[in-house]
Amino acid sequence: MRRIRIIVFLVSLVIYLVFKSSFIPFGAKGEEKFRFFTGDEPHYCLIAHSLVFDHDFDIKNNVENRDYANFYPQRMTGHVFRSRENRYSSHRLGLPLIISPAYYIGFSSGIGVRLSVVTFMSLLTALLAVNIYSLACEISENRFISILTWICVSFTLPILLYSTQVYPEIPAALLAIYAFRKIRNYKKNNIRDALIIGCCLACFPWLHERFLIFTLSLFIFFLFTVSRSRQCIDGGAKFRKKVLLLFFIPLIISGILQVGYNYLLYGLPIPIQEGWYEGTYDVEFGFFNREGIYVGMLGLLFDRAEGLFVFSPLYIFIFLGMVTLWRDRRVDFWWFILVFFSYYLTVASFGSWWGGGGPPPRFVVAAAPLLTVPLAYSLKKVTLSSFRGAFAFLLILSLFLGFYLMRDPSPLYIFGPGHRHGFAFENVFGLAGLEGYLPSFYENRGAALWLTLFWFSLIMGVSLYCYRKSLKGK
Repeated sequence: MRRIRIIVFLVSLVIYLVFKSSFIPFGAKGEEKFRFFTGDEPHYCLIAHSLVFDHDFDIKNNVENRDYANFYPQRMTGHVFRSRENRYSSHRLGLPLIISPAYYIGFSSGIGVRLSVVTFMSLLTALLAVNIYSLACEISENRFISILTWICVSFTLPILLYSTQVYPEIPAALLAIYAFRKIRNYKKNNIRDALIIGCCLACFPWLHERFLIFTLSLFIFFLFTVSRSRQCIDGGAKFRKKVLLLFFIPLIISGILQVGYNYLLYGLPIPIQEGWYEGTYDVEFGFFNREGIYVGMLGLLFDRAEGLFVFSPLYIFIFLGMVTLWRDRRVDFWWFILVFFSYYLTVASFGSWWGGGGPPPRFVVAAAPLLTVPLAYSLKKVTLSSFRGAFAFLLILSLFLGFYLMRDPSPLYIFGPGHRHGFAFENVFGLAGLEGYLPSFYENRGAALWLTLFWFSLIMGVSLYCYRKSLKGK
């Protein structure tokens, strides 16, 4: 098993590094170094520069000295909180801390800051791929299904795309799936895992406040699991107190440090502000969507410019997986629902549910690896030849669409709600005509709702058909 995981890691890393060359080739010079490096990415690197060389959080001198010139050619403005004579970034500290070693290596060695940092992000994504494979093994108990699920989730959008991006989504996804696996298997683990799980949960808010929802849902998952763990029941009250103490220590320390850090820099325990926070490319978009959560909830899945199902159609089978989980494994079903949908509904409620300046579908990246659960289980339990044929077709299509956009990612870099009505695959032979049949939640939302209802009904109809056929085959 360990040898297979090493192979999974190495194969994933090679594939991510190959596609990284679409964004920044090895030995890139001039404008090639800056291609597709936009949105929040240069701001995270600037904070890392301040941490590495100035040993502080104040980026005022770094902006004035143009310390960003080696990785960003334009003048950097905005994305800051002003405090007296200082300027602090409005971005969180977690990702800059994580990438600081890679930033130092790239800066000091001369290979380039962006190349070094993006390579490091590919390394983190390869670790994520190992966890995707491991979770699939635990769910399906079948090596072939586990390898197939690993391919499905790791080498399609959005994970494939974000292996090349400097955003907190991949570290958050890695923490989420690792903690989920640890908690789910806690009855098989030793007491030190309580400390490891606590450390994972303590890291989420340092990446961004929206990831606090993972801390809360996994916190509930862990406490329930401990209360039902045979090891804890047999060990008595003293053993349970030791487990809970190890779990809570990193959470308490992290909470105290973060509140102190936020008060020091921003004067707030949680620095939520208007302007450059999650909902603000236009004044009509607030922190929470004034038009209702349904816009983001449906748009993140079905929108032709942002939707997960558009970029990776194979994910439509998550509904079939959830139905079969409900039938056979109610505990796994409810914990998956809690952890995945608590985060999904939170980001769907944002005014900028499309993910701000990041390429789509950004806000589903952190939770996407958890879709391994319903995908792997559907492959295990539904043995219909028609289902397997449809799954194979959509997997090939999803891989093709992902590889197509990784070869030329420019259609993904059209920012702002006023410019995101398009269809990323309009130049793909045979797919351009589909644009009118896919909903756009930036345009006529009434028509978008009817189109979404049609596609959702079709997907659920196919899922229920496969489900009923699988029942007859039992």
